[in-house]
Amino acid sequence: MNELHDFVDGLMTFQRPDHGSPQKSAFMLEHRVGLFITLLNLHNVGAISLGAEHPDPPESCDLCSKLLSGQPVFIDGQTQRDGNTQFSPWANMCSDCFMQEGRGIGWGVGQLYRGVITDGQEGWFLLGGGDPDGVSTPTEPWS
Repeated sequence: MNELHDFVDGLMTFQRPDHGSPQKSAFMLEHRVGLFITLLNLHNVGAISLGAEHPDPPESCDLCSKLLSGQPVFIDGQTQRDGNTQFSPWANMCSDCFMQEGRGIGWGVGQLYRGVITDGQEGWFLLGGGDPDGVSTPTEPWS
């Protein structure tokens, strides 16, 4: 099989409700870039819309300190770091750091926010990785 078939098969296999299986986690890590690009393109063509606005968005990337203002996206998600470093296993990341350090986009793994300017004000709106059951707000952890 080719990479696209593996990606599509994984999407079909790992549909809800099993949030935390090791196989699903491995799929999200392996295909984090593909999921990221797919979500952005689905939004760009109007196939998906923005979700809730982030109530307290970060000013900079926790990993490289790049200012997020003016960036198209940021990810609030798990990193591949072990937690024994100066950084938490979770971080607010710019897209570059996400490509290197992020574990994936999905509920319990990482939320993708898109920057939108409305009336001169920048807001960050959930684009992917929110609660698949629609119960919690984007910043509440699932249990």
